[in-house]
Amino acid sequence: MATDRIYSFNWADNSEFPTALRPVPIQLRHLVGLLDGDERWSFGLWKVPEGMRFLALDLDRYPEEFLQAAGSADAMVIELRRREADGDLHQYAVGRGEDEPGESVVTWASNDPARPHRLTVPSAEVFGADEAAEVYWHYYQQVGTVPEFYRLRPVTGCPSETGSASGRSSAW
Repeated sequence: MATDRIYSFNWADNSEFPTALRPVPIQLRHLVGLLDGDERWSFGLWKVPEGMRFLALDLDRYPEEFLQAAGSADAMVIELRRREADGDLHQYAVGRGEDEPGESVVTWASNDPARPHRLTVPSAEVFGADEAAEVYWHYYQQVGTVPEFYRLRPVTGCPSETGSASGRSSAW
């Protein structure tokens, strides 16, 4: 069964989201739980634009809007990119609404194993697979949004500011 939701590991391969295997929330938890920070270091979810077919898309141009995570099932960061009322794409780091003291470091291998990424972020922006799956489930149901009790912190230098869809984020 075809779906309009696409997922990707490491932005290297894109697949239609499987809806027949198990309920979507359980499938999302399974997929984000596969992040190991090494071979699978990022997970992206996006919707095929209205009126378009996945197999006909130019993947150098799409997705424009998405939810992505990088790291491992134990510690990952999540970013949301969406088109805002001004017509431009904006990218945000997702964090819990309550203040948490300190910072945390999230690491992952990226496309170059000799140069792993190391990102220091507020502790409220680090997620485990269980909580990340809840954010993804909300996004799956309401594309372009995360649950209202999460905060969005603008990410500077995102691809929408440079005119490129490759790389997906200034952070990775």
